[in-house]
Order: sequence, then structure tokens, then C-alpha cells
Amino acid sequence: MTKKDKEKVFGGEWSQEQLEEFLVEQDYPGETANFTSIIRAYRHMMPASFADFLTLLKEKGGDV
Repeated sequence: MTKKDKEKVFGGEWSQEQLEEFLVEQDYPGETANFTSIIRAYRHMMPASFADFLTLLKEKGGDV
């Protein structure tokens, strides 16, 4: 059996570039791109990072 080459890391600081990777332009039927971005970020970030993401989204003109 092979060993996983990466361990999951929780917490820590997220860089501006990492936060921006969660900004999506594609929307899905019945959802806006902002909603999709927020849900993805919520599922992957700790509360402090998620708050930073919401601030970034607002700065970029996103609708929260």
C-alpha cells in the first residue's frame, strides 16, 4: 500500500493569492458566481480566513 505524500493542514494564514483563487466567475443554474465563491470558501476555510475572504470579495465588488 502506498503512503499519502501530503498531509492535510488545518488553520494557518492564507495569502492574498490563495484567497483570490476562491473567487470564481462561473455561475451555476440558479446560483450567482458570488454565491458559488462564498460556499466554496466556507467549506474550505477556518473562520478567520473566511472573514478575510469576505472582505476581499466586497473589495472586488462582490455581492455578499
